[in-house]
Amino acid sequence: MTEVKVRKTEGKRKRRGSIWDMGMSASLILLLFRLPLANMIGNEGNGYLAISWELYILVSMFFGYGLYLVTKDMVGRRVKKGLYHNSVRVFTLSLLMGIIFSAVGGVGIYFGADFLFEQILLIKAGAVSFKVFSIFLLFSVLCGCVRGYFEGMGTSVPTCYSKIAEALVAGGTALLLGAYFENYGGKIADLLFIPSYRAGFGAAGVGLGFVCGAFLSLLFLGIIHKLYQIPFQEYLKKDETRVFEQYTGLVKEMFKGLFIAVTPIFFFKTYRLVNIILYLISFPLEERINGVKNIGSYYGRVLLILFLGITLILGFSNHNVSRMRKAYAVQKLKIVRRYYIEDIKKITVFSVPAAVILGLTAEFVMKFFFDTVQKYEVRMLQAGCICIILIPLATYGFYLLSACNKNAQILVVFTFAFMVQTVGMIILLKTAFSAYSIILAEIIFWTVTLLLQSLYFIKDLEFYNGRKTSVMYKS
Repeated sequence: MTEVKVRKTEGKRKRRGSIWDMGMSASLILLLFRLPLANMIGNEGNGYLAISWELYILVSMFFGYGLYLVTKDMVGRRVKKGLYHNSVRVFTLSLLMGIIFSAVGGVGIYFGADFLFEQILLIKAGAVSFKVFSIFLLFSVLCGCVRGYFEGMGTSVPTCYSKIAEALVAGGTALLLGAYFENYGGKIADLLFIPSYRAGFGAAGVGLGFVCGAFLSLLFLGIIHKLYQIPFQEYLKKDETRVFEQYTGLVKEMFKGLFIAVTPIFFFKTYRLVNIILYLISFPLEERINGVKNIGSYYGRVLLILFLGITLILGFSNHNVSRMRKAYAVQKLKIVRRYYIEDIKKITVFSVPAAVILGLTAEFVMKFFFDTVQKYEVRMLQAGCICIILIPLATYGFYLLSACNKNAQILVVFTFAFMVQTVGMIILLKTAFSAYSIILAEIIFWTVTLLLQSLYFIKDLEFYNGRKTSVMYKS
């Protein structure tokens, strides 16, 4: 009997590891496709794409971003109780709310893009790339609803395969459509004598590639859902309670869940947008395009290389968060401390050498991946190497807090880090380091985040001989 249990536990761990690896693989695939895109649409095109992407994230936070987590949580709780009919009701409601939210948000993006880019940001050519994300919002929100339903039912396999398929299609079509629309934009630029339209349309083509990837992912999830109908029907037959929840109660629960899901991470998802806007408006109107190019250089080159390293580190250093969560539930803090130290050591062993090697070979790496490289780009990459250490450690801390449903702590950490980095960004823009203000603000944000998380863990995991019970993880 014991051997059977051990085999089952080992099987679960292997599945968790493979699912984690597949999720990292999807991110890595998309990042690798972004490398040739950076050369193709240039720094200006990458700048428009970065601004549009960060604005899209802000809009999605209000219009459907949290539906994936809420659907997963609500369906999972009902499945545990055997209320399968109510789980189907939750899924139906999440799809309906996803369509409504994304439609409203998409209309706002499409019709508000011209005003935002022409009248406020004063970079007219970027409006077309932002409009593309009005369609992407619909597909991505609906994908989140379906993935949340599958994961709530107890399987993460469709999520992983759909993400890999989305990354492959998005990367491939972004290359093709980016090249096509850049040429098309070049013709319009020659006719209207507005050279920046070429880069703006190139960014729009890349955005359309993301739309194609999200659409195929949604289609793939729909097919999988159809194939899963037979086992799902068996689950429904097991539900003998036939107690159907009212949709009004489900709507209230879903809105409450959305608020809880989005609020703690709002500043985490929007701090880069604040950095972009502050950096962009620091340029006078006649030099605003140079600001866009610098943003594109940072997002399309420096941050891209950094995230390649970070993704590999997170992929190699598989963590024990799921086991730690179970240990928290029964207050076995000795086990938790052992896992915590083990995970921190594992991440540090990969991240520190990677940061040192990248710092020493920054110029070679930049010239290997990109056609033309400027000195300040190499310096930004060298300065940003510290992020290869900070971001994996801080991301691990975020996973740990999320696993224990510590939303209040997450909100405090990210809010304080957001405030410090915003003040730091404003000060840096008035100094001699203004050209490197974006990467320095990034370092400030993640340093503050990591320090605050460490203070929480040192205090509440009882690394000193103090209290006998944990306050933070008390069930």
